[in-house]
Amino acid sequence: AGVVEVVRGSKAVLESELQLLCESEEGSFLDIVGGAGMHWVNLFEGRVEEWEALRKKKNIKLRYIGSGEDVRYNREQSPIEHESRLLPGIGDVVNVAIRPDSVTFNIYEPEVMAVRVKNKDAIGGQRALFEVLWKAAK
Repeated sequence: AGVVEVVRGSKAVLESELQLLCESEEGSFLDIVGGAGMHWVNLFEGRVEEWEALRKKKNIKLRYIGSGEDVRYNREQSPIEHESRLLPGIGDVVNVAIRPDSVTFNIYEPEVMAVRVKNKDAIGGQRALFEVLWKAAK
C-alpha cells in the first residue's frame, strides 16, 4: 500500500527536508498547504538560503497556501521565490508538503515530527485537494 516514514526532532526533520530537496528531480514541484509556515521558517533558521539555492538550482516550482502571518511573511520578507496565496482558517500546527513521490505532514507541536507517505493514490488525492484549495485561495 506504500511506505510511511516518521522523522522526529528538529534537527532530523531539517536534515530530512534538505535531503528530499537534494533527491528531487530537476523541474519537479513542491506544493504546500500551510498555516504553520512560520514554524518552518524557525526550523530552518540560518539555512533558508541554502535550501532556496538548491531549489532554484533544481528549478523546483513552489506554491504555498497559508492562513495569515505566514503569507504576509512570504510576500514581504521571505528570501524564497514562490507563489503564495491566502486561505484563512487553516491553522498553524501542521503543513502538508506534496511532492511528485510523497506527501509529508510536518507537525510542529508538541514536538517537531514529519510523517511522510509514499503512496501514489495518497499523493494524487492530496494534489487534487491542493488544486481545489489553490483555486479558492486569494
